[in-house]
Amino acid sequence: MDNGVSIDDAKDKFYCKLQDTINTIPKKDLILLAGNFNVHIDASQTGWDTILSNFSQGNTNNNGLHLLSFATANGLLIGNSLFQHPCKHQITWWAPNGKDTSVLDYVLINSHLRSSLKDVRTMRSADCGSDHHLVRACIQLKLTQAKPKTTPTKRYDWSKLLEPALKKEFHVALSNRFSMLDTMDNVDEEEQQISNAINDCATKLCPNVWQRTQTWISDSSLNLIDQRKRAKLINFTWY
Repeated sequence: MDNGVSIDDAKDKFYCKLQDTINTIPKKDLILLAGNFNVHIDASQTGWDTILSNFSQGNTNNNGLHLLSFATANGLLIGNSLFQHPCKHQITWWAPNGKDTSVLDYVLINSHLRSSLKDVRTMRSADCGSDHHLVRACIQLKLTQAKPKTTPTKRYDWSKLLEPALKKEFHVALSNRFSMLDTMDNVDEEEQQISNAINDCATKLCPNVWQRTQTWISDSSLNLIDQRKRAKLINFTWY
């Protein structure tokens, strides 16, 4: 090759760059490699049964061993070998003489997404402007809908407002907030402003109500836990 780089060095450099790229992809993400790898792979599964199926053309050459080793190291399947098609729908390259043919273009996919790959074949009628045929891969991903994160609604201990001093303080704080509210033409926006004002005042003056998730913890135990937490805040150096 040019620049004093041998063919083997160029191959190693190519696969090193490809490996560096794959290393940046999360393991659960879809990896789909497709293109002219200039390799020959036969249907012999000896030693490659985890990544290769029964339907391949030609005899495995040195380039093919490179690709098979790379696929094995990264948990990729040779998609072309998974589906049975007539030879004319497997061949991806025709020589200029119109006689010699070969499968040089391959599709590889994660082994754990095998069920998502529905078909791989060449489309001979597609004009690619090349001596290679268009290789079509049909993929159907099974996507799961992400569950929305729910924020628990705050529950305030409104009974604290029965104390006259706290009730007066809450009334003053709420009046000050209401006086600063903007006039809204939209009823929903007006309601949201009022709700935010009440919640802000309640957060400062009314503690959250304990939500019992374990029925075996009594109310007295919960109160002791609350007292201990408050004591830590007052005299944290002792704890």
